[in-house]
Amino acid sequence: MSCTSCRSKLSQNYINFGKNYKCSDLLMSPNQLKVYKKHPISLAFCSYCHLVQLRHSIKFKNIVPKISWIKNKEEDSYHAKFINHLIKKQKLKKKIKILAISSYDQSYVNELKKKGFRNIKFLNLKNDLGVKSQHCERQEVIQNFLDSERSTYFLKKIKIKFDLIICSKLLEHSQSVKKVLSFLSNMLGPCGQILIDVPDSFKSLKQGNISMVWEEHKSYFTYKTLVNTVRLNDLKKILHKKFIFKQEDNLVFIIKKDISTKNGIFKEKSIFFDFKKKQENNLYKLLQIIKKFKKKNYNFLIFGGGHNSIAFLNFYKLKKYINFIIDDDKRKKNLIIAGTKIKINNFDFVKKNFNKIIFFLGTNIKSEKIIEKKIKKIKETKVLSIYPDSRLFYNK
Repeated sequence: MSCTSCRSKLSQNYINFGKNYKCSDLLMSPNQLKVYKKHPISLAFCSYCHLVQLRHSIKFKNIVPKISWIKNKEEDSYHAKFINHLIKKQKLKKKIKILAISSYDQSYVNELKKKGFRNIKFLNLKNDLGVKSQHCERQEVIQNFLDSERSTYFLKKIKIKFDLIICSKLLEHSQSVKKVLSFLSNMLGPCGQILIDVPDSFKSLKQGNISMVWEEHKSYFTYKTLVNTVRLNDLKKILHKKFIFKQEDNLVFIIKKDISTKNGIFKEKSIFFDFKKKQENNLYKLLQIIKKFKKKNYNFLIFGGGHNSIAFLNFYKLKKYINFIIDDDKRKKNLIIAGTKIKINNFDFVKKNFNKIIFFLGTNIKSEKIIEKKIKKIKETKVLSIYPDSRLFYNK
């Protein structure tokens, strides 16, 4: 197996989570399970550039959720701040030609328009690249059609190159980072630059945060491995900023073409082994908690029905312990997590039917205090979090 970024061999050391249904596989009834498929999920790192990544890629069409209203939400609250930072650094001129790759670049574009930038185009897979696939707005579909061959097709059609290309929250979804970067590079004018925006997985890797792992994210970048990726694909970092959040930080790089002699490669393979050891320790302590409270006849519920919660459930093999998942999204009510008997229900259902509950919070950390206050109205409850960053993390 080869690295998605540099095509070197993946290390023989890996963490095998077995075959799992996707986190988006939610059933109306158990009979639907026959149309869903399990996929092997295992985590490894590149023996050369040390990028942590999934060993197996799921075909892009199979990643698309069968439920149409399931959409990926991405953090974008810092986008305006970064554009202002670029303008202050005098890195942008008003007349530049700008290409935005997906709808996840919208808040960057909105801020640019506020600042008087007008020559902006959004990539349209169907019109610009001749793609006939469905779900062209989704990251897994977009990444599949970005390569050097498509860039040649696009350039012949529009006959211009771009001074700035914005690519937010796509690289980590890309099954071939190398192909995507070749598409972006080919679309650049002589002094063109690319804005790359990815989640920073450094904290999650150091903490052994199991909910970091997701079948839709092929790569788990840190500052060092993103620099390695840039260098190994004939590109150079001009500047970067790290935006810090309670859960997952974000990295934004400005890069340009650079075919000069490569600088050295950062070494960071130890972070993979940190993750492996820490997530094993986290699981051990979690099972000790479950064992202790199961003897006292407690029920175990997860609060939040997003992919973080379901990854926590699936990869730690917890289905025999969890009674329900609680989510107040009305569209999720009574849906079943694929491969389990666990239903999603709302908080009112819990109040009416349960006492003696251990809640594992899989919601945004920002909302934990509100949820904790709500939960503690039920007698004999204990509130824990699945996130190592949380003050309620079960391992603290």
